[in-house]
Amino acid sequence: MKNLKRKLFWGAILILAIIIAYELGIRILVKRGKMLYHKSHSGAIVDKEERLSVKKKALSYFQIAYKVQPWNQEIKLNLAEVYGGLAFYIASRKLESRYDEALLYATTAFLISDSLSENERSSFHLGGMNPHLFAIATIYHLQGQFERETETYQWMIRENPNSPGALHKLGQIYILQGQLKDSRWHLNKAVTLTPHDHKYHWRIQRDIAYLDYLENDIEVAASRIEKVLQNLSNDTTLTFYIYGLILKERKQYEDAEQFFLMSIENKTEEIERWHQYIEFDPERHLREIRTH
Repeated sequence: MKNLKRKLFWGAILILAIIIAYELGIRILVKRGKMLYHKSHSGAIVDKEERLSVKKKALSYFQIAYKVQPWNQEIKLNLAEVYGGLAFYIASRKLESRYDEALLYATTAFLISDSLSENERSSFHLGGMNPHLFAIATIYHLQGQFERETETYQWMIRENPNSPGALHKLGQIYILQGQLKDSRWHLNKAVTLTPHDHKYHWRIQRDIAYLDYLENDIEVAASRIEKVLQNLSNDTTLTFYIYGLILKERKQYEDAEQFFLMSIENKTEEIERWHQYIEFDPERHLREIRTH
């Protein structure tokens, strides 16, 4: 009897030790994955491929943890974040040879995030958009699959008609396609949904000012862009450029030249990455002004 009790006691101890080791192993995997993922964002890594390699290494730790505990919501949350981060990194750095890979990452991130609880799923959303769907649409754009990009945003709006982010992006696409009436409807709705997001609200107003300019409503465009200048002090490159276009149309060439020059001085990679809907070419307009 004593031997049986002793065996049961040590059996229970062994089971407890296995459980503790199991949970500890999962925590180590998650901690290591988080550490590597944060490292991949640090300025210490400059090389694009090295940064991508570190992100993939972080992903491998979360993949192992997920295989062991596929029901664990925290692991799923982290896994979706890393998959999405890889997709965004490839898209933002325009690593063209890896676009198909990025599309797979973004799709996987979306499917994982869609399986999360509603509260955890909402933590991903930006401007009412699931960022993984946004990544998918962005990659379609970079691949030149504009019809699929448009369909992705249209699907997002059907799922959430009050998503300012999706409405805004679709409004930008319609500018690119020359569908100015559709663009105005989407941008106007987006701007009414962002009264408490000051920076984003005025970014959309800037796009509406550009739309006013395209529709040759120059005075309305000028009034709107001047308000944007007053309210969007830290995001000025496109604002300067659009104001330059308006001033050039007004034949205020000296003022237009100054704003085109300021847009060049403030130009960042962000212009090339995310503002494909507008032809950003201040140098051409400067040449036209100087040869006028």
